[in-house]
Amino acid sequence: MDCSVLLTRQLNEIVILAGRLRRCRAHHAAIPLHRQLCGRGALHVQARERVLLPAWRRVGWRELPAHALEAHVWFKRCLAQLIVSPPGSAEFAGSVAAFLRAARAQRDRDENVLVPAVRAAMQLAERRTVFEEIEQLYDSYRPGPDTEPLLPDKPPAQALVEEAELVLNALAPRAEVA
Repeated sequence: MDCSVLLTRQLNEIVILAGRLRRCRAHHAAIPLHRQLCGRGALHVQARERVLLPAWRRVGWRELPAHALEAHVWFKRCLAQLIVSPPGSAEFAGSVAAFLRAARAQRDRDENVLVPAVRAAMQLAERRTVFEEIEQLYDSYRPGPDTEPLLPDKPPAQALVEEAELVLNALAPRAEVA
């Protein structure tokens, strides 16, 4: 298996989990699903930004389609909104629906654009190395079944808010310096 297959598998799992959360009607059952979805979404973002993008840099950004990154940015924005819209909030249903659309769009863009580009730009050995790095990142994240803070030593709600702020700040346009 290579990194492109792994990223597609991760997105499939995220889409399935988002669909389960969207259909969940019991508040007590939605809370751990929300935490798990936010955690997996954040891990997916980290896998792309800490592992895949540096690998692209190493191969000289060959054939990297810019519109493939647009889907990733949309995914991050929707993830940030999902993080700050817990079950029971007025925005919850809309944020889950938007995140599900973003995850599906990124998965489709990956299958049709990014995966072929990765395979064209990187040899199998390079893709396997990236796969192993992503697996190590995922293996380092072992939350308990009921508590899944994204930041250590923080209450889950506070950790989710801080993670969302980090994501939103990374997406905010830079102020022009006069």
